[in-house]
Parts: sequence; structure tokens; C-alpha cells
Amino acid sequence: LRARFGSFSPNFKPVLVYPMPHDLLATPARMLGPSDAPATTPGSILAVRDVDAPPSSTRAALEALRALQRKITRLEGERGSALSEATALRLQFETASAAAARSSELSARRLEDLERSFQLREGKLIRDKEDLARRHDAAERARAELDREAKGLRERNEQLRMRLAHATAKLEAAEA
Repeated sequence: LRARFGSFSPNFKPVLVYPMPHDLLATPARMLGPSDAPATTPGSILAVRDVDAPPSSTRAALEALRALQRKITRLEGERGSALSEATALRLQFETASAAAARSSELSARRLEDLERSFQLREGKLIRDKEDLARRHDAAERARAELDREAKGLRERNEQLRMRLAHATAKLEAAEA
């Protein structure tokens, strides 16, 4: 009994007896109702009686034991409810954790895709910049070549103008 219900007071002397007399058990059981009716098998805690105690004391002890049994039943019910609630909360937590993990994984994939996209864009922009730099250098070389050619044409134009002026002067001198 101590293993099942803990320690009792030092004055209590449990003794197992055969089924309780009908008059001690019947009245309180009827008052408790069918769901609270105590078990009355010979090994039941309610079949324990203090032999030295007067009948009113035994009745009070039985009532106290019945109250303890109801309390134990209620506490076991509360424990079951608490376990059910804990299981439901654990399931909810695991579901939320799994959803958060999936969301985190999806976000990580999106970030990787975005980084790859930016790397591709950056690579394209770098290639475009290098192409524009080559085209700019080629245009600068072509412009420098055209500047040299224009300078040569100006010099040739100046030479031809001087020759024309010289030939015109000679023609006028010959006509005069």
C-alpha cells in the first residue's frame, strides 16, 4: 500500500479484511453516484480497516480514502488531459518548426537564385563594358588616324594653294 499510495500516519494500522459489511459501504456509495463508486474487492484499499478503531472512525477513514481515490482519479484525468495537450502542443510545435524549416529552405534557395541572377547580370555587364571599352579604343584609334589624315590633307591643301598662287602670279606676269 505504501508503494501505491505513499506513507500513512504512524497511528494507522492497515489490515486487509474480507469484503466490508454491506451497511458501511452501501450508504456512502449511493451518495457518491455510480462513477465515483469505490472498488470493494478484498485487495482494494477500501477494504482496509483499522481493527482497533471504533466504527465511526472506520467510516471516516473510508470516506477519507474514497475522497483520496476520487482525487487520484481526478488528478489522473487532469494528467491525461495535460499529456494530451502537451502532445498536441508538441505536434503543433513540430509542424510549425517544419514549416519554418521549409520556409527557411525556400528563402535560402530564392536567395541563391537571386545571387546567381546577379552574378549572371554582373558578368554580362562586365562583358558589355569590356566590349564598349574595345569599341571606344578602336574609335579613338580611328579618330587619331582621321586627325592625322585631315592634318595631311590640310598641309596638302596649303601646298596646292601656294602652288596655285605661285602659278597664278606666273601667269599674270607672263600676260603682262
